[in-house]
Parts: sequence; structure tokens; C-alpha cells
Amino acid sequence: IGINIGSADRWQSKFWNNEKIKELIRKLPRDYKIMILGGPNEVEKQEQLIIEMRGEGIFLLKNNPNNTLDEFAAVVNLCDKIICGDTMILHLASALSKEIIALFFANPPWEIEDYEFIKKIQSPLLEKYFYANEYIDELAESISIIQVLNALGFEK
Repeated sequence: IGINIGSADRWQSKFWNNEKIKELIRKLPRDYKIMILGGPNEVEKQEQLIIEMRGEGIFLLKNNPNNTLDEFAAVVNLCDKIICGDTMILHLASALSKEIIALFFANPPWEIEDYEFIKKIQSPLLEKYFYANEYIDELAESISIIQVLNALGFEK
């Protein structure tokens, strides 16, 4: 399972903070390998997450945040499932026909075709923060871990 942890500087509320990501990782089945995906903006966030989870006995894989687009595509292609916001990786994973859980916080999900393999989860605060481009705690917390686990088929 690939978990993309960031987005471009312009859209800072397109994914959870590390506490929410750690909560998800703790609840994922242990028989899955988990890869933390990020780019140059997420180097520190990625390292911090990996170190903290290792302290709990959970070992995560990571991509090189300075990969070329082709290298990043190859890494994404290694994943069976991708969890991400509405970011570049959503489009890349779509092109690779990956099973995707896409979280839509401030951007509308109806702008993205699902191609029958993207499961979309929309924030209940989308209307309030429509196209907000700053980080807003309330918005980033508005999609629950349970919703993602349900979409992955791990919680009933």
C-alpha cells in the first residue's frame, strides 16, 4: 500500500498531518508492506514518520523524494493500492490502473474521472473550504481513518 503524504505548496490541505497518517498505518493489516510516498517537499515529514513508526516496531518503505517522474512512476507501479489526496500521484496511479483511495478535502471530486478503480472520499467541509489553499487543521481532520479503511475493505 502506497501512502502519499504531501502535495504541492499551493494546496497544503490535500492530505492528513503525520498524526493522522500514523493512526491509519497502525490500523492497516500487518501483512501489507506500506510505502510512504512523497516528493522534495516531504523529505522531513517522511523521515520523521518513518523514525516514529520504527519506534513502535512498524517498518515502512520509502521512495526517494528526488526521483525523476519516470522513477516515481516505477515506484508507484510497485504498489497494489494507493492512498492519496487529489495530487499528481492520483493521476499517475490512475494511468497505471492502480486501486486508489482518493481523499478530497478542498477540491471537488467530480472533477476527476474514477475509471471504476478510484474510490473517492469527500470531506464534509468541502463546501466551507472550497479550493482553500492554506493548511487548515479542521479540514485536514475532516476525513476519518475508518472511512479510508472501509474503502480499502479492511473495516466493516
